[in-house]
Amino acid sequence: MGKYSNSICGNESNDSLSISEITDITIIAGVFFDGTNNNKYNVDFWENGPNIHPSDKEGYEKYRKLKDDTDAEHYASYKDSIKTNIAELWYMYDTAKMPNCIKVYVEGPGTESPIESKSVKPYSDEDGMVSSGEDDSLRGYTLGSGDTGVNAKIERGCQLLVDEVLKKMRGIQGDQLRLNLILDVFGFSRGATAARSFVHRLLKRFIYQSVTEDKKVTLEEQFDRIYALGTISHITTGVRFLGLFDTVSSYNKQSMISPSTITLLWSTSPFENDVEELQLTIPPYVGSVVQLVAADEYRECFGLTNIASAETARGEEIILPGAHSDIGGGYKRYEEEYIYMSDGVFRDVNEHETGKRQCRGYLSLQELMDGRWLPFDWLAPQKSLDRYGKSVITYNKKRLVYNTYAKIPLYIMGRKAASTKVTWIYPTSAHKVASKGILWKNRVFEVTTSLDSESLIDLKN
Repeated sequence: MGKYSNSICGNESNDSLSISEITDITIIAGVFFDGTNNNKYNVDFWENGPNIHPSDKEGYEKYRKLKDDTDAEHYASYKDSIKTNIAELWYMYDTAKMPNCIKVYVEGPGTESPIESKSVKPYSDEDGMVSSGEDDSLRGYTLGSGDTGVNAKIERGCQLLVDEVLKKMRGIQGDQLRLNLILDVFGFSRGATAARSFVHRLLKRFIYQSVTEDKKVTLEEQFDRIYALGTISHITTGVRFLGLFDTVSSYNKQSMISPSTITLLWSTSPFENDVEELQLTIPPYVGSVVQLVAADEYRECFGLTNIASAETARGEEIILPGAHSDIGGGYKRYEEEYIYMSDGVFRDVNEHETGKRQCRGYLSLQELMDGRWLPFDWLAPQKSLDRYGKSVITYNKKRLVYNTYAKIPLYIMGRKAASTKVTWIYPTSAHKVASKGILWKNRVFEVTTSLDSESLIDLKN
């Protein structure tokens, strides 16, 4: 990896070994950290739930439990989202075209890890993993700490990665192996926080005074399992590409959590030391970093962590219109929402026309229309008769909002990663089903150089 390499550990001297006894191997690994309350296993399970047969007793009972629970917060990662851009990229990361390539997916903070299925299920992924069926963790998704928090997900990512490395190396012959591990790391929301902390804390000596919550968050600690086998003399790592969707850390190690403590914590700005606590600066051995930023997200308790530490030579930050999950994905295919913040009916036409009622976001309806964010005829008046036969003018108070905008950040990140030699799969029929309709053509990554009209049409098809 040239100047972007760093040594994890191992015997620095190979004087006792002849050159013929040493085998060098390079492995490329994609590591994907999903966002807060985002979990592709839970999404798959919920979407396949109605088709689970009673003969699948475990799955059937899990789904009934989910379906009967009316508390939306308990199972938000199941019911209130679809797969994010992180999950989509994981599906399309091409481990076949890149030699000695592996990939791992880590579910988002606030959600439980999957379990291994004893048999193939309609809702199991290509690695045979299925949803745990457990509810979401309040501490994990509000504070990013605990057993489903950021540090726990980094530990899991390290474990999964080393497991995949071991599988890949089993068939390689040699008395002593020298491993060069090249990483492509992606993350969204607190998953982007996990991605940044992961690449910064690869080695035990890089932990410094950071908060680990007694989790084994360094890759070196997990690689100790490989060294125990006695076949690897040295390991070096480098980060080829770091792709971030709207980094939000919002981390606090508070262990006792309840709605009242959350209110108290948020009133005292508990998330001010995250960069130091989790080591979120971009280290020098990261070759290229791209962050896509949501321009219109409310940030009172969920501030953005920029990539200024990467400097302009290695880092590129692109600000895009939209809210947090417009950038990272995960919104339902469509949702019905009130156009105005307040409920109730319009009191008069003038109040609507002047935009006195604040719309969702920072701009009033009139400001959105003046800025051409909405077409002039977007909310045309509707003429009708009231119950007395009198002519009246009404306006829709609701609209359907679709999630297709998130394909644009997905496309941009794919293009940026491809420029560093990351290879993506053209979706086959199976992948089209798995990726829920993200239908890319090869030319999107390989030919198109800008977001021209043809590219956008291609993304919409």
